[in-house]
Amino acid sequence: KIYYIGQGVEIDKESSTKYFIKAAESGCLDSKGYLHELAKESIPGAVEWCLMEKAKEQYSEAERYRRGDNRAFLLYLKSARAGYAEAINRLKELANNGNHKAKFELGEMYHNGIGVNRNEGEAMRWYGSAAKHGNAEAFNIIMQLAENGCNEAIEILKNLARKVPSVDQPLRILADQGNVIAQYVYGWLLESLNRNEDAKKYYFKAMLLGHSDAKEAYRRLKYNE
Repeated sequence: KIYYIGQGVEIDKESSTKYFIKAAESGCLDSKGYLHELAKESIPGAVEWCLMEKAKEQYSEAERYRRGDNRAFLLYLKSARAGYAEAINRLKELANNGNHKAKFELGEMYHNGIGVNRNEGEAMRWYGSAAKHGNAEAFNIIMQLAENGCNEAIEILKNLARKVPSVDQPLRILADQGNVIAQYVYGWLLESLNRNEDAKKYYFKAMLLGHSDAKEAYRRLKYNE
């Protein structure tokens, strides 16, 4: 931490990374947090450590639940040892072969700028593709981004709602629980299915919570009655 903040010494993030890794391997949670921050700055060592940690988690999960992702994440783990560029190439190979977890990881990397230049467009593309193939984490991230005003995330939600039947139920549940974005998108979905009366109900709920697009959509349907 002394090297990280420059307390009595010059700031040296590569040296701080080495000590944080040793501490993290001994179970220090604070050190893990610092390593994630250093990885966001693309500090050598921190980047590889974070990728390895994520790979271990994903591989263990795949193996434990026997989801058929074992081989994919074994490759992911091996590629992490070879360095970030190779890991990204391997992830893209897995993603292009339909692996939804690899797609989600690529979304995370582009969204947070870990190992690559931050690119929101690429992040949303991979998140959307992962959600389309059933990745719940990606769906939740897209929902969060939409709630924070990301129009691209809202458009992706609409596309998912229209094309992916499995998205219908979690979207409706969120809408019924009071999530304003889910209410608006679910209303939009119902309208696209010509279920205008049901659509108005969800637009109205979202309108009451201050969603301007829902207000406009509700008024439009009322006007066309």
